[in-house]
Amino acid sequence: MAKRFLLPLIAFFLITLLACRGTLQVGIEQTPAPDHAATATLTALRAENAILATRVAALTTPVAAIPNLGKVAFVQGGDIWIKSLRDAKLERVTTDGRNSEPRWSSSGDWVAFRKERQVLTPRFAPCEIPSMRQENCRDLATTLQKQLWVAETLGNRTRVLNQGLTVDAFAWSPLGDQLAFVSEGVGLRLFDPDSATLTTLVALHSDEPTFGRVGKIAWSPDATRIAYEWLQSDSAAAGIWLVTINPTQRTQVYVSDPARRGDAILGGWMPDNQSIFFWHGETRATLVSDGVPLFATRADQNSATPARLADASLAYADFVAPAPARSNAGSRNLVAVASGLGAGTWANKRVETTKTLTPPGIAAIAPQWSPSGAQIAFVAMPQRLNLSIGDDTLQELMQRRIWIANAFGEREPQRVTNNASYRDERPLWSADGNYILFARLDRQGRASLWLITVNNNVTQLMIDELTPAPDPFGFYGHVDWGALFDWWRGAAR
Repeated sequence: MAKRFLLPLIAFFLITLLACRGTLQVGIEQTPAPDHAATATLTALRAENAILATRVAALTTPVAAIPNLGKVAFVQGGDIWIKSLRDAKLERVTTDGRNSEPRWSSSGDWVAFRKERQVLTPRFAPCEIPSMRQENCRDLATTLQKQLWVAETLGNRTRVLNQGLTVDAFAWSPLGDQLAFVSEGVGLRLFDPDSATLTTLVALHSDEPTFGRVGKIAWSPDATRIAYEWLQSDSAAAGIWLVTINPTQRTQVYVSDPARRGDAILGGWMPDNQSIFFWHGETRATLVSDGVPLFATRADQNSATPARLADASLAYADFVAPAPARSNAGSRNLVAVASGLGAGTWANKRVETTKTLTPPGIAAIAPQWSPSGAQIAFVAMPQRLNLSIGDDTLQELMQRRIWIANAFGEREPQRVTNNASYRDERPLWSADGNYILFARLDRQGRASLWLITVNNNVTQLMIDELTPAPDPFGFYGHVDWGALFDWWRGAAR
């Protein structure tokens, strides 16, 4: 009975309370009426976003995924590093900061490099107080050794060659992991890193009337022979020689006759695997200061009258490029030459094969064939005939760009880079011919490596720092980029 009267009483109390405070609304929820102004605003914003997205897409070139382009060994902070161009994986090879000139083996399993070390070596000098029996005293002197090291890229094996003594020249076989090097005081030797064996190919003999030595070296394309310079003043033995690998046999192919005709500097091999090219001038100094004729001679005979390839060229390794051996250009036994007299690389320089490929008004250097032999990449800038070493020189050199020419002069060359913030150098083709890796210097002299896609000229930064950076002047504008990086583009076929 009490509950029957309690519920109506509670309801009455609530109704009275709400009546005092406001209105109690009781009803069913309804869908609100559409706001047409808000809908129109949202539609306009979506349309504007679509327009902006289209504009951004037009201004931004999409970066395609990079295929497997191999790996680069480079110098950063004085140490050797390795970077894959596909996945950007980094590997540090050295940690002492005194390394340069990385060079890949054919398989990409090994990298050779130089290491500079100051060592104490004994010497004999006059004694301050000579005695009756001893007029010379033993002393210690500081000597800079340019050592040769090899490191395995897939393991931790690292070793120094030639017992840590200076190595003058070194080069990997183009078809196998064999490293030829010139040992000071020993001769030309061959090292197999897998078996750790050493073979002497050319031994020095100190008992000869005039002691000679081995200079530059170059492997034949089929890896069966090595051409080398034999440097010996006032001797008919001076000139270009060959040594076969197995069995070892030496043959002189060109007599330089330094007493009457000057010196010969070895360049390399022609595409046919049968001829060798070299520079010949009055002295070795003129070969790198003014430019001298470039010749080729047969490797199977001693020729007194070699064929002339160019009237004048500076004796730099990147000034002459043989055509790829298995390409159409290689079958014609062609080389591309940066020719022209004068030490300055900013004037009187042009790229030639059987004809001049570069247009007038530019100074072109560093030719490089594409793998197919159809194109040649090179570096060029507006020609400056009266330029000398000074502050203006660096500003003019900032105009260097990468160009590509048809290898047979059938079309006009095309410039493929054009960023005024950089100076472009040393173009190298990828194995598939679709990319070019090249070096850059900015206005502060900072060096870096970039990759450009040949078909649409899209550039990507690959390595942001090469240090110590090279002198931007170089030698009259020529920079030795081989001291800072090397590109393994895949195993040799």
